[in-house]
Amino acid sequence: MQSLKNKELDCIRFYMGDPNVQDKFRGGLKAYNTINALLHKGIQNELDLISENRVIEIYDQNHLKQYLDLIISIYQSMIHYVKEYENKHFITYKIDRYSTILQMKESNRIEGFFSTCKYGYLEEYAHIKKDVVLLEIIRDQNIPYLDFECLFKDKYAKKDEAEILIPFNTKISLIEEIELSDDEKNKYLDMNGRVPIGKYRIHLINEDINTQRIEESEILKDVELVQSCISNLLKYNELNQEDLGFYTKWKDNLRNYLLFKIFK
Repeated sequence: MQSLKNKELDCIRFYMGDPNVQDKFRGGLKAYNTINALLHKGIQNELDLISENRVIEIYDQNHLKQYLDLIISIYQSMIHYVKEYENKHFITYKIDRYSTILQMKESNRIEGFFSTCKYGYLEEYAHIKKDVVLLEIIRDQNIPYLDFECLFKDKYAKKDEAEILIPFNTKISLIEEIELSDDEKNKYLDMNGRVPIGKYRIHLINEDINTQRIEESEILKDVELVQSCISNLLKYNELNQEDLGFYTKWKDNLRNYLLFKIFK
């Protein structure tokens, strides 16, 4: 894609877990776990990741700054992509946690970057999560996105995943519960061998984004307190009320900062 710069493409590849760009960034191949934990409200996403033995890590201000720049770059790439390429695959699929549906019903938004598949449900993703649900995603044609298979062509290493990435903060207009087939009940067992809790159809719509100006310095200055909160979550699976209030407010400010930078 000619309109995307090499730096933007490298950011996307790093988010995908491409080891060939690893030396240009700090963080492991599963850095997208940390990125999406930061984008979700509250601490439920962190608790889900911890229960599945996933890694959440922020080292220092420079590392956090890298994540902020990476998130902005990926979202801006999505905006460019949807303007220049024919928008296909309006219906995509994802296996996720039941807690994700609860969050969606509460906020009416996709809170983190949302990885979906063009061609159907990926069975292996059921087996590494707990309390799974099957999601059928229907997108408005103007919603920004990235089609990794189309974008990277022969260099796309995960062709079986056929990933469509949807941006954080995307508006949900309707959530419908639909019936699981017997085959789906037997095939998509979670990490504890349990059948899916349910199946849902999620309708996404584009909207004008209202932004609130937050300075980058306000986000970066508290990185040590954020590290402490994450360490306590990893150790105790909970936060005291003071830390919970700080961490929740800090993540709200982080989202506002990112949206302001993207849409100012």
